[in-house]
Amino acid sequence: MVLRKKRKRNLRHGVKRLAQITVHGGMNKMKVAHKIANNTLYVSICGELDESCAAPLRVRLDELFDAAGIARVVLDLAGVSFMDSTGIGMLIGRYKVLKAKGIPLLLSSPQTVVDKLLSLSGIYEIMPKIG
Repeated sequence: MVLRKKRKRNLRHGVKRLAQITVHGGMNKMKVAHKIANNTLYVSICGELDESCAAPLRVRLDELFDAAGIARVVLDLAGVSFMDSTGIGMLIGRYKVLKAKGIPLLLSSPQTVVDKLLSLSGIYEIMPKIG
């Protein structure tokens, strides 16, 4: 379910900025912001990535991945305070979607708890951590 959507466009440079959406799953909600610059889709996720938010987030990310001309995707996880196995499954599913298109998925700035979970699960072997 989409609650709020904001879009700003820098027409002079052709860069989309601050496109935000809030996805709801049960009692939890997640904020997703994105921009496209230099053929890279940057997606910032804020909230708890668990069973209640994984499905609507998956739908939103798949919509973003359909943007023409993107060469790589960077998921900024700095705002993710919690992730469970459903979140890991959602990330792996998005990796497979992008891999089929030949687009690498990179993870950026996870908080300590999330970073430890991703390290233990081996996610960084297929989705490198940057920054």
